[in-house]
Amino acid sequence: MAADSRGPAVVALLSRDEELVHRLRHALSRAGLEVVVPRHASAQPAAARVRDLVVSHDPHVIFYEIAFPYDREWRSFQQVQSLPELAGCAFVLASANVRRVAELAGTSEEILEIGEPHHIDRVTDAVRQAARARPVR
Repeated sequence: MAADSRGPAVVALLSRDEELVHRLRHALSRAGLEVVVPRHASAQPAAARVRDLVVSHDPHVIFYEIAFPYDREWRSFQQVQSLPELAGCAFVLASANVRRVAELAGTSEEILEIGEPHHIDRVTDAVRQAARARPVR
């Protein structure tokens, strides 16, 4: 992903872990990506918040952390992933319980990496690779 006349690729961070969001925002910004996060204090369901974020920022990549309880979080992710507004958007999925999320995920072209979320360098590399694979819109 190289910045062009349209600007850098946009990455949306979806995680309840504020420290992780802060660390990723810093690392991804240093990597030349524009980082956006949804409003946390909202009565809207997760899919509605994500839809608002997508309409406002048109992200190229979405980082999504699957946290405990994994089954419920996986269902929330599937709702987000199925939003028509996200067609063509790359996802980078991360979790502290990689094995459980891998069991839930099976296979999917849209999920580029499953890894522990606190491995910032690995996550940053996966997001940058996903951004390069998607043209800047």
